[in-house]
Amino acid sequence: ELLLELDNYVVPGDTLLCFESLPTLQYLTRTVPFIGASWVWVYDSNSVKISLLRAEKTAAKMPVVLRQKTQPIGGKWTTFDIRYNDTVSEDNYLYKKERIIVYNAFLNKHKYKIVWENDLFQILLADQ
Repeated sequence: ELLLELDNYVVPGDTLLCFESLPTLQYLTRTVPFIGASWVWVYDSNSVKISLLRAEKTAAKMPVVLRQKTQPIGGKWTTFDIRYNDTVSEDNYLYKKERIIVYNAFLNKHKYKIVWENDLFQILLADQ
């Protein structure tokens, strides 16, 4: 379902920001990672912020964003977590609040809107 929907928004060679643990989708869509890495979950919040700022300066336009609504690491791949992208949950190995704050600030700055979602994913586009 997700891959079919993404075909409406990206073609191979386009820039895509997948967060946080979706490196395989970069490969499957043959898209270019917006911040230079396809698995941004491994970045700390400061590295994410720096990478986003660097990418913003050189981008002709803001990328399509694919955001997960669950954590695929740890055996919870198909379990929707309403709190996953919030900024009030406590940090643990799988969830880093500061990283979510950085992502949400980027989405707000560029006025991203959800154009499609299901129980596990959202596709967002910037107001260009």
